Amino acid sequence: MKRIGQFLAGLACIGWHSMSGQEQSTRDTRVYAIGALSEVRKGELEATTAISKKDDIAFLFGAGPNDSLRGEVTIIDGEIYLAQVNDAKEPSVRLVDAVRAPYFVLTEVEHWTSSGLPEHVQTLKGLEGYLQMAYHMNREPFAFMLHGKIAYLKYHIAGFPADQSAAGQDPTSYTYTYELEDTEVKIIGFYSPSHKGIFTNGDSNVRLHFISADKKYSGHIDELKTGQGEMKLLLPFKPKDK
Repeated sequence: MKRIGQFLAGLACIGWHSMSGQEQSTRDTRVYAIGALSEVRKGELEATTAISKKDDIAFLFGAGPNDSLRGEVTIIDGEIYLAQVNDAKEPSVRLVDAVRAPYFVLTEVEHWTSSGLPEHVQTLKGLEGYLQMAYHMNREPFAFMLHGKIAYLKYHIAGFPADQSAAGQDPTSYTYTYELEDTEVKIIGFYSPSHKGIFTNGDSNVRLHFISADKKYSGHIDELKTGQGEMKLLLPFKPKDK
């Protein structure tokens, strides 16, 4: 069986969080990107990577669209969740053993450190600003998690039609949007101010995917309200001043 370190070694590493002022976890927590959102927007939907549980992915975390933009993939603790939209336009989630994706961002973390989330950080923009102010060093990307109960969450699932050509249009515009309230979730996020068009949109430095505690809902987060004191922030490094 191939070790996940060997698997990641073949991907494009885009940096790791600075050791300055922080203690890194014992496992390599670099962030890796494969493919690019900008290429998908040009109609390049062909998969650039495949991830399988045949590899040792127990500590893998990742986010991205499914092959041909038909669904969203969320990987948490090595479990691969595939969210798709059925014929009735209803969201569905299932655990799968393998996926392919046109672009993807991922990391490997064995131990997360609970840092706490200030009560004033209650929106996606607020979270992005807090991460930039508190943890961003040397403009290098890092992963993070949020655990707890969200007050409100708006998310989407890609659903490009199988019978259409991506030529001459932006296939990422084919999405289905849903909302949740007062729901326990696990969120995997990636922060980087330098990878717009790679794994984040042009107006954001973060990409967040989630899985609900009951495993019924999953997708790519567009809006978030955390609720006062309801969320816990987890980081792959330990701030020395915490």
